[in-house]
Amino acid sequence: MRIACLHTAESNIAVFEKAAANLGLPVGTLRHAVRADLLLAAEKTGYVTEEIAGETQSVLRELSQTADAVILNCSTLGPSAVVLADALPVPVLRVDAALAHKAAASGEKSSRCAPWKHQWFQHHSSSTKRQAIRVQR
Repeated sequence: MRIACLHTAESNIAVFEKAAANLGLPVGTLRHAVRADLLLAAEKTGYVTEEIAGETQSVLRELSQTADAVILNCSTLGPSAVVLADALPVPVLRVDAALAHKAAASGEKSSRCAPWKHQWFQHHSSSTKRQAIRVQR
């Protein structure tokens, strides 16, 4: 299995590699791409522009060509992955959506999970139905 990860911070590579090792995944299972410029551009404009979303989708498409799954590890860029969910031959997953889904399913009160007051997370299930989970801080 090959899993491609798109990060916006170099420091996340070590976190994901440690998690992969803890799960017993073979070294080399994860392939990492870091595009801090995409998050910086969104922070500068205050939102994800069409240009930023398009570039994010382009990177995700490229990563999907040599992977069995792609993970996007940035909640700001997350909506770009939702658009591609049914368009690519491999799953494109949002780390923030998985975390939000798990938090919502636990029924426990959780702390801030998104940088904005209201953030909608799309969760793409195996049955290809989409669910929206609203998370408030």
